[in-house]
Amino acid sequence: PFALTATLPAVPSNAYITATVTATSSTPDSTPDNNTSSATATIDLRSIEAHKQAVLTLDVNNNGIGDSGDEIGYTIDVTNTGPVAIADFRLEDPVLVDSYPPPQVYADPLSNTISTTHGTVTPPFPNYYGWSMFRVSVPNFAAAAAMRVTYRARIRSDYPGTATETVNRAYLYQDLGMFGADPLGYSELITTPLTLL
Repeated sequence: PFALTATLPAVPSNAYITATVTATSSTPDSTPDNNTSSATATIDLRSIEAHKQAVLTLDVNNNGIGDSGDEIGYTIDVTNTGPVAIADFRLEDPVLVDSYPPPQVYADPLSNTISTTHGTVTPPFPNYYGWSMFRVSVPNFAAAAAMRVTYRARIRSDYPGTATETVNRAYLYQDLGMFGADPLGYSELITTPLTLL
């Protein structure tokens, strides 16, 4: 016979927990030194869910579709579904609007429309690819906490076509300072018809 013992410590204040499983045998044999074996695993306790929605909130020429000068309203709902708080939590949204039919549409977030229920907003800035993006920083995103981010983005005036759908997502990560960023996932890739509210 053998016994299997799992050691699982109480949930710590950081994002990881270490579990150790030990198997021991009470059956005598000629090599008793191998009657015990252990294995240790580290488990990431962080868990995030994010959902994003988009609607056409301003239709400048009243044609019912998104095109130059029109505004898209976004809502991002994020929940910490894990048992631990996440320090230095970040949400970034590169406002790249992939339209169908093509081509891609670039839209600029309107600074005075960005709001969040948690943390602070870094105003829009261009990323490496030239997309206009903004960041929400939450120093301590508590377990079971929920936050909502809303904003509007205006389709750039140099956009040559029309859009009937948006395809877009927000990115989530933990800022590790000099060690970079630890990705936590992203909102679902939404495809939303640009219909008026």
